[in-house]
Amino acid sequence: MYPVATVQCWTGAETKALRQAMRLSIRAFAAHPGVDARGVNK
Repeated sequence: MYPVATVQCWTGAETKALRQAMRLSIRAFAAHPGVDARGVNK
C-alpha cells in the first residue's frame, strides 16, 4: 500500500487537484461528502 497524506485544511487548489485526479465533475465531487455543488465551486 502507498502512504496516504493527511491534509488538515484544504485549499481551493488542493481540492481542485483532487477532484480532477478523481475525474469527477463538481456536482459528483460534492455528492461524496454531501455538500452543495455551489460550495465546492466557490
